[in-house]
Amino acid sequence: KIARRDHHFERHSGSGNGIRFRRIESRKPTQRTAPSLHNSNSTPSRGVYEALVWGVPKKGRGLIELAIGRDTKDRKKFSARTTSPKQSASEYVVTRRYGKVAAHVLLYPRTGRTHQLRVHLTSLGHPILGDHTYGGQRVCAIDEITIPRVMLHARTLGFIHPRTGVIEQFTRSVPTDMETVMSELERETVPGENRSKK
Repeated sequence: KIARRDHHFERHSGSGNGIRFRRIESRKPTQRTAPSLHNSNSTPSRGVYEALVWGVPKKGRGLIELAIGRDTKDRKKFSARTTSPKQSASEYVVTRRYGKVAAHVLLYPRTGRTHQLRVHLTSLGHPILGDHTYGGQRVCAIDEITIPRVMLHARTLGFIHPRTGVIEQFTRSVPTDMETVMSELERETVPGENRSKK
C-alpha cells in the first residue's frame, strides 16, 4: 500500500505540484538531523526547505512569526493584510552569502500555511529569487543572471507511518536549475564575501 502525504503549502518548492511519498520509491529515509525537527513545535511532515533570497538578512538566523491569510487586495497572494489571519512561524538559517546581492537559507517551518515561506521571507525584506508574485521583477534577474523560477526547494520531507508510527523522512538534492543559479552567483560575487559567519 502507498503511504501518502501531499504538501500543499509551498507549491513552488522544486517539483511544482506538491510532493508525494511512496514506500516503493528508491529514496531512503534519513535520520532527523535538522534542528527544527527536534523542536517540540515542529512535526516531521513540515521538513526542511532551502531557498535563494534577494539580498542578505542582517541576522544569520531567526524565527519569523506572522499572522497571515489571503490578501484583501490581491486574492492570489497571502499576507498580514487579511481579514482571516492565522498564526504562522518559520525558522531560518543563512548558510551562504553571495556578496550583498543574495543568500542561501535553510528554512524550518513550524506551521504549514499557504505560501508561508514566501510570505515570511518577503516580510524580512528578502523575497525568494524568481518569486515575481511577492518580489516583483527585481528578483527575477541579478545582473546577467536570469532566475528561471522560484528558487525554493523541499530538501527533506516526511510523515509518520499510519501503521507503524515510525517517522519516515526523504531527502532530495538541489535541482539542476537551482545549482546553476548558485554557481553563477558564486562566480559573480567577490571571493571571501559569500560565506556565512560561524
